[in-house]
Amino acid sequence: MNNLHISNQRNPVVVDNLMSLMFRHVNNGKSRIEYIECNSLWSDEIGENKNPGTIKVIAHGEKETSQKIYASIKQRLGETAYKQHIIILGNHFNDKQIQYNETYTQGGSFINFWKPFGSLFRLALKDYPLARWLQGGDGVYDINRENCLYMASHKIIPREKGWDQICDGIPDCHAGGQCNGLKQLAKKVYKNYRPNLAKNNLWGGNIDFCKDYRLVYCPDNHFNKTGYITEKIVIALLAGCVPIYEGYDDIGSVFNPDRIIRARWDWETHVGFENIQDVIKQSNNIINNDTHYSNIISKPIMSTKQRNEFFGLAGIAQYINNI
Repeated sequence: MNNLHISNQRNPVVVDNLMSLMFRHVNNGKSRIEYIECNSLWSDEIGENKNPGTIKVIAHGEKETSQKIYASIKQRLGETAYKQHIIILGNHFNDKQIQYNETYTQGGSFINFWKPFGSLFRLALKDYPLARWLQGGDGVYDINRENCLYMASHKIIPREKGWDQICDGIPDCHAGGQCNGLKQLAKKVYKNYRPNLAKNNLWGGNIDFCKDYRLVYCPDNHFNKTGYITEKIVIALLAGCVPIYEGYDDIGSVFNPDRIIRARWDWETHVGFENIQDVIKQSNNIINNDTHYSNIISKPIMSTKQRNEFFGLAGIAQYINNI
């Protein structure tokens, strides 16, 4: 499209796929579409283009609500914010509303779509097209796997405490990243997981790493009720693993809850997961019972409705067409 401008292209594979999937249906030639990847409330790229009528698509992958992002955009753009069409792809609008939209007398508009990083991230996976996501990854998995893997690079105390609890109750746990709990109980593992594949498909190498395990401990960076979901649970599911997850409070509305072990943080004591005994029991059953593990991973990771709502982009393209 001649009217498309891409700014701040951090993940070119994501951008290319986003453009082909979302904008191939957009036949609006009235104004320029600007795509911005924004991982900061004060990204410089947001304020650069102040042309009235611009359709500004802003993908935000961090924990802030779309309301906070929009507030920072208005501060950067000033009166121009009411003359452009601002579309935010990110978390819920706030802790009470998933989506919100406004139309302004100055000619502009605002809307947010719930497309957190865990949603847009799948665009980087060329080997995992959307049609295969109902069954998960390859659909056929080798059950001869190690027990449980934790792979994270940022030390966040609640999830480190949770990992210590898991290592106390599950035998032979492995840590494949920089983090290994506060007690360093798991065995550190280092694997060459197809770096060329990882380069060409971004997180494809992480999926290969996880394919050696039945369980993956994959809590998000922020335990929340505002729709913040990262790539971690997606990687585990596509690898044929059972995720041990804490993060978005209503994760069962996005993925099949029968494919997930749901850990719940104890917000009163802050010492760990309040349901840790149940987490350990479910986990060891998966490790010790081949039939049980096979039955779980044979289930779809999401319904067709969940797939279309969480990963689909047709609604965004339709909205742009109607501007």
